Amino acid sequence: MSKIFLRNITTLLLVTALFFAHVTTYADVNSDVEKYTTLIQNNPNDDSAYNNRGVVYNNLKQYEQAVQDFNKAIQLNPNLAEAFYNRGSTYYNLGKYEQALQDYDKAISINPNDASFYNNRGLTYANGVKKYTQAVQDFDKAVLLNPNFATAYSNRGETYRHLKKYDMAFSDYRKAIQLDPNYATAYLNLGKACNDLRQYDKAIQYFEKAIYLEPDNWGAYNHRGLTYYKLGQKERAIQDFTKAIELNPKEDSIYYVRGMIYCRLKNYEKAVDDFNMTLQLNPSRVGAYEMRGLAYQKLGDKEKSKADLAKYKELNKKR
Repeated sequence: MSKIFLRNITTLLLVTALFFAHVTTYADVNSDVEKYTTLIQNNPNDDSAYNNRGVVYNNLKQYEQAVQDFNKAIQLNPNLAEAFYNRGSTYYNLGKYEQALQDYDKAISINPNDASFYNNRGLTYANGVKKYTQAVQDFDKAVLLNPNFATAYSNRGETYRHLKKYDMAFSDYRKAIQLDPNYATAYLNLGKACNDLRQYDKAIQYFEKAIYLEPDNWGAYNHRGLTYYKLGQKERAIQDFTKAIELNPKEDSIYYVRGMIYCRLKNYEKAVDDFNMTLQLNPSRVGAYEMRGLAYQKLGDKEKSKADLAKYKELNKKR
């Protein structure tokens, strides 16, 4: 995503397609909460203070508190487009995509000339409700309003990738890089497109460039690991998944894939550990019960294997 608005503050917080890019330290953010709380205490009708504190809560992933502050900002100023936009971004983070779309619609109705509003609504259409045609239309509008909007080009490229329009996707990724040569996400997206087309060596080169530009980009390690796995380089894949977990220990899918590779390597104890973490983080990932059950079977633990495989069948029937 693009920026989160702070009224009366010059710094803008940038958001990628999945993550907030923090421009302050955790300590600074907590200090900001105190600052805005003091402003609110001194002037309970300061809509910008509520809006700004909501942004800080959002960056702390305290989403419910953020929503409450944006609600108050909107109550005080029903024409504050930034507050609708910010609340929409918070709803996006909560997975409440329809509510996010409603807020972006409202922000656009108040201010139809802000490219970021269209970019974020496009992301919600693409990532949230999988309406790719509407997403492309929003990214078209975003780059029309701001021809130098590298993020919107990259996001439109990703949408074209989902539509399997790879020539258009590559064109948008390269435009994003032309506008911002250090834009790691655009290189990451290029790698994903090459992966789709089974151009694995090229994909790895792009992932390596993304990692060079942004060493803490867990997605680049994750996708490079997937590519190594497709190339049969299981040990290198595990190294990348391990790094991705180090950077983002709450992403269940990484544990799941690494666990499957450990099964392929017949390291069933580590596989079980990874499937345990997968289910701890995401109990709805049904396949992890099956894979853990098979791993227990290889370890000779018939009771646990039987229980997991039965659980898998039970949950799979409900899907």
